[in-house]
Amino acid sequence: MWTTRHWRAAGRVVSLDDIEHRILRPEFKDARVHFAISCASTSCPPLAAEPYRAGTLDAQLDAAGRT
Repeated sequence: MWTTRHWRAAGRVVSLDDIEHRILRPEFKDARVHFAISCASTSCPPLAAEPYRAGTLDAQLDAAGRT
């Protein structure tokens, strides 16, 4: 599903993989973005128990990288 299903978002058709690797990672230029995205497989980081917030994002991404 991560690469095979596609949705229309912001005027283009994208997969979840496109959103992570072609939109979010280039935009933020921060490898920690991977920690915030969960593809729900055993090899991916666990989903955060709380929403990511602008004011605490750095600390949240650091914490996600340690789990």
